[in-house]
Amino acid sequence: MDNRRYHILILGEDTAEIKRFSIRHRWLRIGVILLITAFTGGLFLAGMWVSEYHRLKCDTAPLLDENSWLQKQNIALRREMESLHGEFRRVTFTFLNWKRDAEERYAELEEKVTHVARLQGGREIREEGIGGSQAEQVRLLFNERDLEAYSSVYSSLHKKIDNLDGVLSKEENELIRRYVFNRGLSFIYPVREGHITSYYGMRWDPITGESYFHNAVDLGNSMGAPVYAAERGRILWSGMAGEYGNLIIIDHGGALSTRYGHLSVCSAKTGDFIEKGSIIGFVGSTGRSTGPHLHFEVRINNETINPLKVLR
Repeated sequence: MDNRRYHILILGEDTAEIKRFSIRHRWLRIGVILLITAFTGGLFLAGMWVSEYHRLKCDTAPLLDENSWLQKQNIALRREMESLHGEFRRVTFTFLNWKRDAEERYAELEEKVTHVARLQGGREIREEGIGGSQAEQVRLLFNERDLEAYSSVYSSLHKKIDNLDGVLSKEENELIRRYVFNRGLSFIYPVREGHITSYYGMRWDPITGESYFHNAVDLGNSMGAPVYAAERGRILWSGMAGEYGNLIIIDHGGALSTRYGHLSVCSAKTGDFIEKGSIIGFVGSTGRSTGPHLHFEVRINNETINPLKVLR
């Protein structure tokens, strides 16, 4: 039996105390063997871990590549979806704008049909509607997102509306010829050296900012400028009249009349008969007005027409 021993001496700083340890040769050898075994086992485990890491890395590389491809596909699909949503929104807004425009246009024509009927003294005019099968077709085309076919129907409807508008304009012009020109009447501008500040038709209200139908022409001029009778006739009204301010109404006979609003002063009296070109008042800004001008209306059967169609 090997009884050899190895001694370990530990000396203090002042060498006054000495510690001594001894270990047998057999236990030292066993310790060295265990240490070598542990180190070797560690190296073996580390090698296995590195090998497994590389194996997993090789196995997951295709999955990582596939995941990266799927992410790119997802981004591409998302962009395509956003593009489709954008296109659908554009179609939606286009359709809504068309619908609003067609409804407003048709409402104007309905009003014009009623207006012309009243000008004719109650005669009914039949108009062609825009509903029915074509309206249903537009709805179906919109659901199917067929922009080319939608555009075709859109153009067709507008062509029909424009044709109807042309027929009504001819009716109105015929009435003006019958009530005005065939009677030898010729209207002059009621102010001299004036300029048109607002035309007959739809416009923005300068006070409220809302859209409304302006049933006259506004003739701008300086405050106090003379206002002349556009044609001969009898004064039906001379005085204040709400939003008109100081107003003069002249009856020219045959259901034809003219109105002169916002006057500063009315110089003609109710019941007076006046000749064309006679001074009946002066430009002002009374009533619902934002500045000096003349509000000039022409009416047939108490329905307004565009004054520019009769002014000479």
